[in-house]
Amino acid sequence: TPLHLENNIIMGNTINTEVYEEEMPFGFTMEQVQSILATNGTDSHRELFMMRLVSELVIKDLPTLIFDYNGTWSKLITHFKGSQFEDKFLYFKLGSAFRLDLIRSDLSYDKDNIDFLGYMFDAYALAFKKDRRIVEDMRNTIQQNPDMDMVSLKVKLINQNKWDKLPGSDSLLSLFRDFTQQDEQYLHLGTSELSDDITFQDFISDNNTVIIDLSICNDMVKKTFITFLILSKIIHYLNNPHNQDYCNKFIAIPYVDLFFDNNFIDRKSDYGKINKFLDPLKEKGFGFIFSANQAHYLHKNLVNYFENFVAFNTRDKRDIAALSSFMNIQELKGAGYYSRARNQTYQIPYIKNLKNNEAVV
Repeated sequence: TPLHLENNIIMGNTINTEVYEEEMPFGFTMEQVQSILATNGTDSHRELFMMRLVSELVIKDLPTLIFDYNGTWSKLITHFKGSQFEDKFLYFKLGSAFRLDLIRSDLSYDKDNIDFLGYMFDAYALAFKKDRRIVEDMRNTIQQNPDMDMVSLKVKLINQNKWDKLPGSDSLLSLFRDFTQQDEQYLHLGTSELSDDITFQDFISDNNTVIIDLSICNDMVKKTFITFLILSKIIHYLNNPHNQDYCNKFIAIPYVDLFFDNNFIDRKSDYGKINKFLDPLKEKGFGFIFSANQAHYLHKNLVNYFENFVAFNTRDKRDIAALSSFMNIQELKGAGYYSRARNQTYQIPYIKNLKNNEAVV
């Protein structure tokens, strides 16, 4: 461990691996918090780390946009109840506080809704692992029926004669099959604009920390799609230089390995989609606090956006190989980085035996 660390946010303590004792406070600088990627361990390990980090950001009066997959982040509000920070939170539950329009940007009289649809279809393809041709067929079919709502379009496609079907008809029906009737609790598929008062603009309009509870959905892939559907609406809004009414925040997302899957993106040569989703947010000053279940699923282009990594316990050789690459961790004994005495630099054995509250950073 280094003997000198610059910390703006304290997360815990370093451990001297020679005597296995806590040595000095450890944390992150404000610059480092802009890009943090936590991997491996269990879901509770990663979520607890992210909660601790976000709670420190709240104290620093720095807001975060949190995508809560399990409905557990409300405990953060309870934690600050009665303190000077208890009014720094907004909590929105999908299906209760708001619903999502699948094909409209939520901007009134949006003449450039086609830009949002581009993001929506890319989010759908990356989340559900759909072929580019299928997505293009779906895009063309919807563009040819701009005034028809999704429900009416589904009925029309089902009842079409085989000789009347457009090339994208079967592809679009696959979209409907991915969502059940239960999903209509939180997805708006009608032709009219949503009357809900809550839209994506409420998530970025002020400096409050916003928790978006997605626990109504039981499918992890659908949660991932919903997350990036919301981000698609935000990015579409940010892409218009006339839209300046927003507060840049840190964005906390779990399971990003489901969306930016290395195997799928490499197979489809779609690594540019990573830039498409992250660059507009980064350019507008948004920070990324992401977590992933397994490191080896992460695409290399996504890893390039991060300089600060937190790895919890893993024994998977594929994950260890990935972590060795982008964290530059060592396997064998060698010369110490910080002094001659500190020659125990083999971190891989440690990463295989980390306790619940320990991580390699």
